[in-house]
Amino acid sequence: MKNYEKFFDPLRKEDLIITVSRITKEKNLELVGRLSETLPYKFAIIGFLRERDTDYLNSFKHRYPRVDIRMNVSEDEKADWLSRAKILLHPAINEPFGATKLEAMSCGTVPLVNNSGGSPEGIPSDFIYNNIEECNTKIKKYLDGYDGALARSLIEKSRAFSPERFMENFNSIVCRRLDIKC
Repeated sequence: MKNYEKFFDPLRKEDLIITVSRITKEKNLELVGRLSETLPYKFAIIGFLRERDTDYLNSFKHRYPRVDIRMNVSEDEKADWLSRAKILLHPAINEPFGATKLEAMSCGTVPLVNNSGGSPEGIPSDFIYNNIEECNTKIKKYLDGYDGALARSLIEKSRAFSPERFMENFNSIVCRRLDIKC
């Protein structure tokens, strides 16, 4: 996980919902498009496009013109998007746990994730949705209720997954197993 905490600036936060994803039908990006039709906020997808998914991308852009799509962005650009957005929307179904949700939290961005696969692991239960209606409600709730306290709590939760914390926990387990003082 990359720590984007240094990019957090509450004054830069926008009513922006971003999705970080490979651009393909399998990632359930239709949810982003459908939400963009009913909610007055800015939506963006940043991700990677494989040549075989070009037709899907063109069709998606035509059907959902309100969604800003940026492809093949650098890590710095990704950090910039995450730091400006108030919400990271993860629409994929039955995905394994991914670092992007923690990266978003490390810069004070609310991760809204589908309640399937490994996505909900490590994510506060308030940020998990089961269907489009719940997702819609949570987007409104967290855009309207976004504040510094929420951002700070997200950043703090993300620290539990830092490489330093991982090594501390790992070393502690090894020392206990070997019954040595570390």
